[in-house]
Amino acid sequence: MERRRLVDLQVARLTSNAKGETEHAWKAWESARATLGPDSAFAKEPEATENRVRQELQEETMMDTLIRMRRLLAEDKLFELLTVAVVAGIHPQAVVSARGQTLLFKAPSAEAVHLLAGNLGLDVTQQSDEGSTAMHRACKAEVVEALVAYGADVNAANNGRTTPLFYANSAAVALAMLAAGADATAVNVFSHCPLHLAASHGRWQVVWLLLRAGADCEQQGSDGLTPLVLTNKIMRGVPGPDGRISFPQNLAELQRTKSLLEIYAQCLAVPRISRPFLRFEQAVATKDLSVLCQHPLQALAASSRIPVELLTVVVVRFVSAFRSESRVADGPEEDGKSAGWHRPITSEVVPVQSVLTEALPQSRTFRAGATGMGMGWTKSWPRPELIVPMGFMTGVFFLTVFILTRPGAAVVVGD
Repeated sequence: MERRRLVDLQVARLTSNAKGETEHAWKAWESARATLGPDSAFAKEPEATENRVRQELQEETMMDTLIRMRRLLAEDKLFELLTVAVVAGIHPQAVVSARGQTLLFKAPSAEAVHLLAGNLGLDVTQQSDEGSTAMHRACKAEVVEALVAYGADVNAANNGRTTPLFYANSAAVALAMLAAGADATAVNVFSHCPLHLAASHGRWQVVWLLLRAGADCEQQGSDGLTPLVLTNKIMRGVPGPDGRISFPQNLAELQRTKSLLEIYAQCLAVPRISRPFLRFEQAVATKDLSVLCQHPLQALAASSRIPVELLTVVVVRFVSAFRSESRVADGPEEDGKSAGWHRPITSEVVPVQSVLTEALPQSRTFRAGATGMGMGWTKSWPRPELIVPMGFMTGVFFLTVFILTRPGAAVVVGD
């Protein structure tokens, strides 16, 4: 709250033409500062930051100050950015890069967009030398939504007829742009569509959203490459200037993208199909179910981004706990009760290193013997000591199903 009031104070000092407005902002801040304790970080603001900035600016050139302001904005340090603007006498509207990009091009948050566009009057539709707008550089969904709220065009094309959707670097950004009316079938000067760029970077979640929005997976660029062919070409390696082949580091994501495009192409090949994406969703779900049944740990790890080694250790240790002979065998009768299933079992503390070295090699044994866990259970079913492990396994199963059934959460980790 105090930082927000400080930002409002600096905005008033930058934008108010009337002396009375600035004095009113100062009085509002003085009233708020009076309620702060002496140990508060804002008790000596804005004077402390202004004195420090004034000393630092004495050793900088004008170019250094402009670079500093762009860096502060990228770090989302809005109060210090405004303090530099007040001390140096540079309005943020005057900060433009060598390529004609305003500070809005580097806005890291919706708050920064509100400050620059709402309070300081920067134009969200202003184009750079290459014809791009701030929407082309939006890196977060909240930034997209804030820019749209101030009148930004989500289908604005630059000099190469490339729209902001081409540069969507995440599923959240793509979803926000599509919700604002972005055209998934737009084509640039090279006859490429957003699907080409998303597929070539292995952004398989963005590919899913683009296909759902009606993108053409058979669109050929001026080089004759479709998104699928382009993805295959990149996975085989790209020759460098020195002739050496350079392979991408995100082969797993590219493989997922390739699998999705192949399944969608197969759905399009079916004659007289009216809703190809619906059939595509069903085909992907069927493939994911097959992968889940064959390799459940790999499928869960791929969806939840939890290392498969960790999942293997956890599951194997739990399964081993209630498959031991001491828990399965029935003990002697004591007072008419079976003593084999309810007697306490002391578990020793096992170092993490030994768990990794012992549990991982047992993964094949676990998969091979999982169907025989019930062998030897003769009576007293269900056994109380199995409730927690079985509950854990049930939770893992339903967690996997929940992850796989989220929109756009296709796994496709194997053939």
